[in-house]
Amino acid sequence: MEDERVRPFLQVEKSDQFLGEPINLLQSISVFFHLSQGRIEELTGLWSEMSGTPITMEMTCKWRDFDPEMKEIPYDSRTKNLIDGLTKTPEDNPDRFISIIELHNARLKKAHLLHEATSGIIQQKWVEGTDLEDIGKFLESWAPEPYRNKNMPKGMIQALLGIAPNSQVWAPADLSNCIFRNTEAADSIGVLVRALKSLGTTEGPTSQDPRSKNNTS
Repeated sequence: MEDERVRPFLQVEKSDQFLGEPINLLQSISVFFHLSQGRIEELTGLWSEMSGTPITMEMTCKWRDFDPEMKEIPYDSRTKNLIDGLTKTPEDNPDRFISIIELHNARLKKAHLLHEATSGIIQQKWVEGTDLEDIGKFLESWAPEPYRNKNMPKGMIQALLGIAPNSQVWAPADLSNCIFRNTEAADSIGVLVRALKSLGTTEGPTSQDPRSKNNTS
């Protein structure tokens, strides 16, 4: 699978770059599309949270008349598509969604930082022959409560990695993309790096507890 993060992550200015100036909708949307690179998967997640209803990528494509095979929104129509989606009726006030967009931006910023910090380690673990069982232990240790460090149902590890249901083979991009998709803004880079480095060792990732509430970025 192709690594969705192969394009360089350009540093973006902080949302609060103007001291004392409130964040406006266009600033939030601009940062969101810069960080998400216009991926429909990310837009779908954002709209799901805004609506309070689970939305699939297929629903997003149908709603906005996108080609079902499209993975990214064309650059010149990104902002218009999101604004149009937030203002379906004249009564809609899109400014009320700024806080939700900013939460997604914080998650995406952390996801990019984690990708930069872990891609080399993941590549090395793949070269060393780390098997899917060890990858599964890492994912179980990184799962949110109350599922952390508990055995995943059969096929769940493959589903998280985006590989065939019965596959026992993984590629570096599979794990990198999985981490990117499931990153939380509060995830600790240092602890996640240590957990990945322990893959295939006697220490094991579960002892690292990558999402412990006592760990900070």
